[in-house]
Parts: sequence; structure tokens; C-alpha cells
Amino acid sequence: MRKTYYLFTALIFCLGILIGVFGHMYYSTTLKPGIKNEDKQNATKVDMSLNGDIAQRFPLPNLNGEEDEQDLALTEADKERIIADYKQGVGILFDAWKAKNMDSFREMLADVYIGEILENHAAKAEKFIPRGLGLEVTGVIFDHIEVEAGNKHSATVKAIYRYKVRDYDLNEEYPIGEEIEHFVHVRANLVKMDSRWLITGETVI
Repeated sequence: MRKTYYLFTALIFCLGILIGVFGHMYYSTTLKPGIKNEDKQNATKVDMSLNGDIAQRFPLPNLNGEEDEQDLALTEADKERIIADYKQGVGILFDAWKAKNMDSFREMLADVYIGEILENHAAKAEKFIPRGLGLEVTGVIFDHIEVEAGNKHSATVKAIYRYKVRDYDLNEEYPIGEEIEHFVHVRANLVKMDSRWLITGETVI
């Protein structure tokens, strides 16, 4: 009787192990619980500003003494245009996160960004957009923005702004998930190309 009891107990124990192993295999290879949630949270937490100094310097035109400092000095109208172009650049970046593919994302950013900073933003988006996951940004508020320094060819802007962001299903065109608020304090470098000011670098302050 005792041998039967031990044998029965051993069989139950082995059966429990087998069920646990197969259950784990099915759980990890088929269901993949939590993966989409983690990805979506990571996407939502993407900070639109870029950590570290990635400022890209562009050489100024060879003036050959044809322009003096007074000619190069920024007027108030120039500063207003720089600020307006920077704000527009940030807005286009936010809108680009609803692009259907990376080609469209890059095409949108190419109108307002240039150089390494464009590639850095594209690298962030590459992790999500091809999988149908974008971002919806709302409630953008600039608490402070000013032109710190510059001339007719390049300028540095300091900005403090905030925004709210949710994951965005690019296929269904619908926001999903938790809303998260970001606060940004950044110094940005811009260079004038033709009549527009393009963002060449950012440093989080």
C-alpha cells in the first residue's frame, strides 16, 4: 500500500513538471504576454529631444570681408523668424511620428532638420514606425524660448516646453495607451539654408 502511495506521488510530481515545462514553452513562444505593452510604453517614453551634445557645426560662408559685424547682426525680425522656424520644426517632428513609413518620416524631417540630428531622430522612429506604432502629441506649450546668440547665418536657441504623448496605432489611426507628459529644456543650433532656418543640433540642458 505504501509503495503504491509513493509511486502515485512520484507520477503526480513528474506530471506537474511536464505540465509546467510545456506551459512555459507555450506561454513564451505563442502568447508573448506583455511584449506589446512594453514596446508601447517605450515608444511613449521616447523623448523628442536628444540627450547629449550632438550639435553639428556647419561652416559659415567665406565672406571675404564683404560683410561686417553690423551687417551680420540679427534684427528683431530675424529672431522672430528663427523662433518661428524652430517651433515649426518641433511641430513637424511631432507630426512625423504619425507617418505611415520611414520614408515619409524622413521626408517630413528633411524640411526642418539637417545632418546627424535627423539621423538620430530617424533611429528612434525606426524601432517603432515599421511595426505600425507611432505617437500622438498634444498640448504643446512653450514656457520660454529665446535666441541666445547668432548672426545672419547661424543661431542658438534656448527653449523650455512641454507636451503630452500617447501611443498611436498607425494602421487604425487611433491613439492608444497611457498619456505621458514630457518636459524639455534644450539648447538648439540652427543654420540658415536659403530662406529657412534648419535645426542642426540639440543639447538637453
